[in-house]
Amino acid sequence: MSLNMDTLPAEDILLSCKSLHELEAVTDRYVQMANIFKGLRSTNCDPHIIQRIKLELLETRSNLLNLQNTLKRTARREEECRAMTQFIKSCRLYEMIDDMLLDIAFQTNVDSKPGASIEQLMTTSGVQKSSIETLQSTGAAATGALKSSPERRVTSKPKLVTNDELALVPSYLRGRITLDKLNETYEMIREVTELKYQLFKKNKKTITTEEREAITRMRAETVPTLKGQRFITVADIKFFKDRMMPKATLTHLSILRSLHRLYEIRDKNVLRIVIAI
Repeated sequence: MSLNMDTLPAEDILLSCKSLHELEAVTDRYVQMANIFKGLRSTNCDPHIIQRIKLELLETRSNLLNLQNTLKRTARREEECRAMTQFIKSCRLYEMIDDMLLDIAFQTNVDSKPGASIEQLMTTSGVQKSSIETLQSTGAAATGALKSSPERRVTSKPKLVTNDELALVPSYLRGRITLDKLNETYEMIREVTELKYQLFKKNKKTITTEEREAITRMRAETVPTLKGQRFITVADIKFFKDRMMPKATLTHLSILRSLHRLYEIRDKNVLRIVIAI
């Protein structure tokens, strides 16, 4: 087995890949072995030693070429990722995808509940259809062929508490609470919920610093058990209503919870209020 040392591209590979410490170490070992082999060619040496050195040189050269090919592939992947990131940012597809994932999660949650009403299923279907058409519309705009517009969302409106329902609440819990005050609290919770999730869809170019900080807080308050479900916290009420939640509202929440109008989840000292649609 013969090996022409003059044709081994050790220096060329080192110049093109010298930014990698691992490659430099392999190349240094390759050059040392080549120098040893050149010295051995001019003297008598054990053929077995020469053969072993040749094999090590060939293995090292193969490693160098593999590393060079890996560098080229990595550079191409990085360029593709940069181009894809720029495309997604320019088309604002990430916002559409977030909305679509939330709608699909909500659809799954509604389907899993026994006795889900037809109105709820129709509402969720409309939401999912709207998200898909919006995403398709945005993709068409990116290619210069915008042909469709997103369908308007249909939202279901939970029913207010009735006198008959309030009469079922135990007197020790109901106290002197009137139906109007109870429904006023319920309407306030629904309104804050709508305002909160409208803020998520607001154009980022028009969002104020205060709203951006609020969105960051809202996302941090999301827990895995509430993925795909709409909820609010006391901080949301303060942000959108510019006032703290009155103590009387806590009693209202207990009554609404007993009437299955909402439920509460407390985690990390944060009270999350979810409307049970």
